[in-house]
Amino acid sequence: MCSLPRLASRLPIAQLCTHSRRLTTNVRFRSKNYNPSKESTPKTLLEPHILSSRLIKLCNERQIDKAVDMLKNSPLDAQNVPVWNTLIWECLKGKRFRLAYELYIDMKRRGHRPNTRTFQTLMNGISRIDNWDAYPKQLSHAQTIYQAFIRHVASVKQHDPSSTELSVAPIASYMKILGAAAVHQDMFDVYYSLDSDGVLTPDHFLFTAMFQALSVQPTTESGDFLPNAASAKLLWNLMLKARRKANFPIDGHLVSSAIVALSRGRPTDQAFAFSLAEEHFGLSPDGDASPRSREAKEIIHLEPQSLAAILTLCRHSSRPLYAIELFTTVLGRPESQGGASIIDRAHVEQALQSLIAAGAGAPSSSQKGLELVEWMLAQEVKLPSSTASKIRPKYSTFNLLISHLCRTDNNWPVAARAFDMMTGYHCHDFMDGVQRPTPRLDARSTGRNISPTLEILSSMVRIAVDCQDRANIRQALRIVHHFRIVPFLSAPQSQKTFKDTYFYASKLARAVMEGLHLLSTHSGERDRPRDGDVARWKILESEAREVLGSEYAHAP
Repeated sequence: MCSLPRLASRLPIAQLCTHSRRLTTNVRFRSKNYNPSKESTPKTLLEPHILSSRLIKLCNERQIDKAVDMLKNSPLDAQNVPVWNTLIWECLKGKRFRLAYELYIDMKRRGHRPNTRTFQTLMNGISRIDNWDAYPKQLSHAQTIYQAFIRHVASVKQHDPSSTELSVAPIASYMKILGAAAVHQDMFDVYYSLDSDGVLTPDHFLFTAMFQALSVQPTTESGDFLPNAASAKLLWNLMLKARRKANFPIDGHLVSSAIVALSRGRPTDQAFAFSLAEEHFGLSPDGDASPRSREAKEIIHLEPQSLAAILTLCRHSSRPLYAIELFTTVLGRPESQGGASIIDRAHVEQALQSLIAAGAGAPSSSQKGLELVEWMLAQEVKLPSSTASKIRPKYSTFNLLISHLCRTDNNWPVAARAFDMMTGYHCHDFMDGVQRPTPRLDARSTGRNISPTLEILSSMVRIAVDCQDRANIRQALRIVHHFRIVPFLSAPQSQKTFKDTYFYASKLARAVMEGLHLLSTHSGERDRPRDGDVARWKILESEAREVLGSEYAHAP
């Protein structure tokens, strides 16, 4: 094939151009009918929603800093306020509060004007802070954002009084922030600065947020919740006054948050909270609907969070046994008003805590607690597998029953029955006269057999020792011998967990030594030990002495 430089000296210019095109075309393209001049690849612009999805993907992969760089270096056409809001929210979800505030400042610097959704996103994220001591600057940032939001709504109201940008939702989140930071006076200052009529008047969402804010932290000056409860009572009256103008609904969330805020107040505040439960949920301490609730036009459907609020009130009141009466009342309510189906494990544990709070004033409290746990197990069987877990008792449930209620009553039969339900073992197999080399263990579905801890074993031995019944002591010691003491200490665990483990191991060791001492000094001819008991007692004594004689400095 001739090269172009050699042809240039022999061919005319027209022939040279034709030959060059033919040569180039034959070299680059297989099809002689293809004309590249008629085709071009269109440019695809990056759209905002695609950029948002990419940012979310990076944040889900814990690459927030890379997502920030992507946003800042993306084309201007792909950037808008919703995209910036998306990344701000992802930063807040990842507890990068300072970075989220810096993005808020940067978006304004780049010409993107924050909208109501921006302020709502920032306030919602900052309200998630649990420990304000770790984020000292975020309160001042929240106050700055609130002032910017007030300027924003003032500008919007001036141009379009009916705009959807006018909303008090960011203020409701700001109320939660002020409550979590224990600056309740600032919260009421914000409330009194709101419009008395119009779009920006307080609604039931804002009042709910204020009641919740009063329930989080005590007043800084006093360190207790009594001023909070008094403020909650005042706030309820303010809510009723505002409702006459705005005509917003009183829903279960509003009433429940008010009840919780009033629960740790004075007896008069608690009585007022009980009256709210009667009026709006039809529940009274005596288990009957009050005349006022029967005459009410509409009873609010009882939701799980509402029942939890009322049980919290019972636990903090001077009569915690109200919780058991109300619990029984709910079991008999029709499902249309909120019956047994709304009860979950947390509600039963609150009822158990109320029995614990009642103390000596609740006769046979351990037996009542056992009945509650047995009801949970019976209810679990009735529910489908997808929802049965919500009522299934867990370790915390059995710990309340054994280590607190049974321990207070020194009720060994109830403790043994609870141990059976918890672990799947049969305490009967550890009794005198039972010849069984290996104790039975019921085969259950995953998660239903809960292994005992040192705290549970310590409580079992302590209950038996305090009962002064030598047969119960021997039974408890055989249970401990089956699980032993030292293996709990050798399991890998953190420093903090080891402290708790060593604490309960020491309690168990002391209870074992006391039980062995009672058996050695008070046993008579009728106290016949089972085969191998002497060897078991020696092993337990050796392990107990090892625990009590060890130094905490040897902890891992």
